Amino acid sequence: MKPDSHVSYRDLIKEEFAARIKKNKSYSLRAFARDLNISIGYLSMIFNGKRHLSLNGAMQITQRLQWSLPDQAYFVSLLEAENPKTEINKNFANERIQKIKRDHQKYSQVDLDVFTSISVWYYGAIYTLLTMREFKGTVSAISKKLNLQKTDVEVALQCLKRLGFVRVEKAVWHAISDNLKVKSAPSSAIRFYHRQMLDRASKALEEQKFEEREFSNITLTVDPSQIDLAKKKISEFQSEMAQLLEGKKDTELYQLSVQLFKLVNSKENEL
Repeated sequence: MKPDSHVSYRDLIKEEFAARIKKNKSYSLRAFARDLNISIGYLSMIFNGKRHLSLNGAMQITQRLQWSLPDQAYFVSLLEAENPKTEINKNFANERIQKIKRDHQKYSQVDLDVFTSISVWYYGAIYTLLTMREFKGTVSAISKKLNLQKTDVEVALQCLKRLGFVRVEKAVWHAISDNLKVKSAPSSAIRFYHRQMLDRASKALEEQKFEEREFSNITLTVDPSQIDLAKKKISEFQSEMAQLLEGKKDTELYQLSVQLFKLVNSKENEL
């Protein structure tokens, strides 16, 4: 969900209901109430603004809907801002809402045609490096940090500038927003980028100290109908890890990659 234009926690429930109707035209308010484990009368009164959810009720609904932790926090904060026990609670809730909105606005969506221009691994690395609080983004500093030729850095910066992602002031480069997100879709540019990162992961496995890196794998059986949900959870996990690791003392540049794929292709099974 996008925490931007919501006025009430009711908006989020209505959005969820609308999304389910879009997937299944026969989906009803009664079915939604059943899925939320509340009565249809109570749900109708919530929709119409005649009743408020309790805090416990709100938590139960978010869990039934399998929302991510950030989405749950946003929903509960909207509830507490709308129906606070005290004015202090209302102020705290509004502060949390504004923080959640600011965190969401840190990420800029990148269209695939734009990403094709910056799919070389160090374009994104340069951009992210410029979001580091204490880093002075000169060409020399970037070149040294990423072990790149200065000419490669200069070409990348000019490209990022043309696309509106960075700006320069007195020979120091700055990112215009905090992070980039690429819209997920089949793309040769995205596959090219992933291959580069897999190559760098392979090098890190051999060259970096054990305490500096983390590699883990699990082989598991999978219900294919759950893959879309798994992708959503992975995206949420990556966002949560970014918030956890981007502290006030961010001095290093890391790559967090997650791969989920069939261990054996269907064609191989037929051989």
